[in-house]
Amino acid sequence: MSFKRSRIIQISILAFSIAIFAFTIFSYRRTLAKIIKLTSEHSLKETSGLYTSYLQLRIQNDFNFLTAVATGFSLIDTSDHELTSLYIQQYSSKNDFSELYFIDPEGHTFTNDGRHFDEDNNFEGFIDIKQTDYFQRAFEKQSKALSKNVIMDLNQNPSFALAVPVIQDGKSIGVVCGLMNLTKLNTNLSVTSLKTEGYFMIIDSDGRIIFASENKNRLSDEPNFIDFLKDKAKVPQKELVTFISRVRNFEKGVIKYKLENRKRFCSYSYLGLNRWYLLTIQPTDFLDEQDSNTRKLTILLSGVMIFLIIVFIVLIFNANKQTRLVTDSKESLSKVYEKNKSLVLDIDLSSKTITYSGDTLFIFGKEIEKSDFKEFENFSKKIHKDDIHVIKQLRKAAFTNFTEYTAEFRILCDDEKYNWFRINNLPIFDENHKPIRCALSLTNVNKQVLKEQELILRAELDSLSGLLNKGSFESKVTEQISKYKNQICAFLIIDLDNFKMINDTLGHSMGDAAISDVAKKISLIFSIKDILGRIGGDEFCAFVVFEKTMPLSECIMHLNEKTADLCEILNEMYFNEDKYVEISASIGISIYPEQGESYSELFDKADNALYNVKKKGKNNFLIWNSDLEAGSESSYSKHKGLEELI
Repeated sequence: MSFKRSRIIQISILAFSIAIFAFTIFSYRRTLAKIIKLTSEHSLKETSGLYTSYLQLRIQNDFNFLTAVATGFSLIDTSDHELTSLYIQQYSSKNDFSELYFIDPEGHTFTNDGRHFDEDNNFEGFIDIKQTDYFQRAFEKQSKALSKNVIMDLNQNPSFALAVPVIQDGKSIGVVCGLMNLTKLNTNLSVTSLKTEGYFMIIDSDGRIIFASENKNRLSDEPNFIDFLKDKAKVPQKELVTFISRVRNFEKGVIKYKLENRKRFCSYSYLGLNRWYLLTIQPTDFLDEQDSNTRKLTILLSGVMIFLIIVFIVLIFNANKQTRLVTDSKESLSKVYEKNKSLVLDIDLSSKTITYSGDTLFIFGKEIEKSDFKEFENFSKKIHKDDIHVIKQLRKAAFTNFTEYTAEFRILCDDEKYNWFRINNLPIFDENHKPIRCALSLTNVNKQVLKEQELILRAELDSLSGLLNKGSFESKVTEQISKYKNQICAFLIIDLDNFKMINDTLGHSMGDAAISDVAKKISLIFSIKDILGRIGGDEFCAFVVFEKTMPLSECIMHLNEKTADLCEILNEMYFNEDKYVEISASIGISIYPEQGESYSELFDKADNALYNVKKKGKNNFLIWNSDLEAGSESSYSKHKGLEELI
């Protein structure tokens, strides 16, 4: 009777354990599939947003270029055909257009490769641009215009036409037109994510397809995307109504549809031009494959775990005390087991051997099942030089103190890259509390660590300029000052002259573009080891570290040359239609350690030098010297600081 009762208890515990595990594993599988799906949708939305921003910026930059060309044409006599042809030809290699034209009201067309066409002098394939909608809109309304349809250039490449009027004395005297090659744009906007090929389309708010990047028409020659969704994709009515409503109201989102038994995600974002939308379309083959693999893995894992549960219960009721000890040890090891690209080391302290379970090929570059302690020494050679201290602490914890130890470090793996791993050491003792083994796990946490580092970097950078923000710049400079004690360095404050006029005259979007442009130019002047930052609206800073062997006089002369180049490159004119603003830069400089040994000292003196540059007419630079504080009129000299220091 007692035996029967024992069996009933065992079977009940087994059945209950299997039910609990099955419920847990299938819940996990459903949750994982949902997370993968949501992550993929979010990734596609971000990709679509980036492509939309890129296309908007590309079109804006191209319009800015055409506006500058049109301004030049407004200053010459366009009735002089020879002069007009020469003027357009000078832009033959200075733009990204596949073709660039100037067209006058009589239909005379001049190209940037020296050709001249009119109604009597034409050739096959050439469009009478005077009759196009974008020419007439630009010429008659005196505003920028973008073609409403795809046109073919002379090489039969699909293109968009951008047109800007040439205005002289308030009257249109012609149009400058450029063709944006969509084949080249398709290369820049190639959609490759989720390990499958995607493509993009441009449609208007009524669903009419303006352009599709696919060579093969996946829409079965349907000219309207909304009609395609209704008739061929068979999208549920509720989702279709939501899509149409959002497109009509210039909103963004994601819609899913199915064509030829293949599911697709379609992310859409408003371009802000011609009521156009950019659609990023991505097949979900990879997601379906992952879902199938997850299902198979769930079934396999369930079977394995059910088997292990049965074995485990049998061992609990029938094994002796020593068997239970071994079982507990195995359970300890199972807690640190990780899946792909991770590893578990079972270290036997008595025999001084190591048994490996996991991806030894990725970590060590070869398959290993068992080795002695010497292999551990070879493994140490693959550790990043900055993380050697982790291995020293691990040896101490595993072989001397027999304590738990956790840390993160980098290993040079089989992909020839340093990957981040989290190491956990778990000592195992016998019933007398004598250490007999160590369970050592190496868990691949490379993605998590890199993501954390990316988030930290984003927090340090100014979003508009891409340079360090004010707080990060001060922190980096302070760190460098403590690192390069008594080594010559220079602190520069760069303030833009007349920048406020850009925002007031050309608009804040042009002001943002100017800030980004200035940041790129500053980065071109200085080296990668210099520290660059944006500390205010139109105020930038740079911290330059010179070579140890370079004497002070040579450092200052090198600094003068670099700063003169910076003043020259930042002297720039910005356009927006018929308005323009010219900006320049005033720069104040202080020298470490001669003129200050802290961030605040160097900043104050550079700021004082900047103040004097502004006071004396701007668009110049000045090294701080003691005369500046005294207010001497003779103190204003670019080289005064050099003379005083020497």
